[in-house]
Amino acid sequence: MTAILTAQNLSIGYRHGRDVIPVAERLNFELNAGELVCLIGANGIGKSTLMRTLAGMQPTLRGTICIGDRSIQSFSTVEFARQVSIVLTERLDVGLLTGRELIALGRHPYTDWLGRLTTNDHDTINRAIAAVGASALADRPFSELSDGERQKILIGRALAQSTPIMMLDEPTAFLDVPRRAEIIYMLRALAHTTQRAILLSTHDLDLALRTADRLWLFGANHQIYRGAPEDVVLSGAFESAFADPHSRFNIDSGSFLMSEHRCGIIHVIGNGTRTTWTRRALERTGFQIDDNALDTVEVLADSWRGVVSGQPVNWATLGDMNAWFREKTAE
Repeated sequence: MTAILTAQNLSIGYRHGRDVIPVAERLNFELNAGELVCLIGANGIGKSTLMRTLAGMQPTLRGTICIGDRSIQSFSTVEFARQVSIVLTERLDVGLLTGRELIALGRHPYTDWLGRLTTNDHDTINRAIAAVGASALADRPFSELSDGERQKILIGRALAQSTPIMMLDEPTAFLDVPRRAEIIYMLRALAHTTQRAILLSTHDLDLALRTADRLWLFGANHQIYRGAPEDVVLSGAFESAFADPHSRFNIDSGSFLMSEHRCGIIHVIGNGTRTTWTRRALERTGFQIDDNALDTVEVLADSWRGVVSGQPVNWATLGDMNAWFREKTAE
């Protein structure tokens, strides 16, 4: 793998006069070409501070960040803009600009002082529009686009900037679930097909686990755990980073469950999709699923049958089953 960006003994944080407020210290990592890297961690842990520092928007406290063999401080503004493109969370007010015109702004680091676009610039813009699937959006006013459509345009602008590194801060923050998946999978495809190094911060842990080539997990100790998502989970770092008194990460299912089991434990009998959703329904109600439990729920072809405290009971739907257990718990 080719490391495009590297950090050595990096300390990040803030300076207020003579006071130094560190967020994380002695960080060492690299960002490789052709990889989608998801930066995750608990709220307030320092993800945005790290992103802003890597993007040159905030000075380091100590240590070095290099692109190739050059420190980022050695780049001029134009040189850096040809190395790193950035998509931020903030909503933009761009007046009457169309999607195409906004994407064209990505060519600014390459134009003359009049901002004139060459044939090559127009070709690059058209390729960026096609790459993000925005052909039908390009000539519409940006202000009239939905959040998901706007995000495509902003990613298109970053692509048109033709940088080896792309950084995105919470690119799915305002999107519904299908659009989140669409954007993240698109970014992964772009990393692989264009050999860009793409780093994004996200709170969407499930999508990060399913799509990232590599995770950067900001742990509770303010260190970064790096590796394939599965390696980070198996190391225990993921569960530790998101420890919470009200929920826990289930390493077997790869999902978060309530910590309290106010309804006790239960054995679910069955296989297939109906059984999977039965388990989810019972866990949501407050059960721990355990094959050794005495109380049971059996998944039938068109209904559910239970034995609870030695007594048989039947339900037509999972909603009926959960309502029955809630009433029983309230007694």
